[in-house]
Amino acid sequence: MAMERQQYFNNLQRKLLTQAMWGWTVLLSEIETSDIPLQFDIFPEAYAWCAAGMYQHSIDNVAATLYPDDAPPDVQPVTCFGDGNCLFRTSSIIFFGNEDHHTEFRIRAICELAKNEKSYLNNDFLHSLTGAKNVVESLLPSSVFVNAKDSSTSTGEKF
Repeated sequence: MAMERQQYFNNLQRKLLTQAMWGWTVLLSEIETSDIPLQFDIFPEAYAWCAAGMYQHSIDNVAATLYPDDAPPDVQPVTCFGDGNCLFRTSSIIFFGNEDHHTEFRIRAICELAKNEKSYLNNDFLHSLTGAKNVVESLLPSSVFVNAKDSSTSTGEKF
């Protein structure tokens, strides 16, 4: 079951990368028509791994020195492979007890951002989440053009 799940998301990642070469509209269309399971079934053994501290990772000794005194005593920082996928690898460690499902987390994040692009590029929406003003403008350089319909065109809103 684990391999089928991993293979599904690895294949989907390859497919999305291919579609991305054709532009945002094609990529978004592929994401919207992909049959990505919404349920997030966690392997039951992951709970046992977490409870028993049986991660396949060693304690991160550097991070442990930075660990706050008031942090939960039953939680320890662990190492993960440092290849730029750390956020997704640590999510996989938390939910599955290993890093093997990092691609799934990356694909789910991409799909969430793509399907809700207008919200994530909307200052009012971002202000309601962060309390900050002009979030989009502060994140994007002034030379970046954003067009919610198709970023492959030369026209768009300039921030």
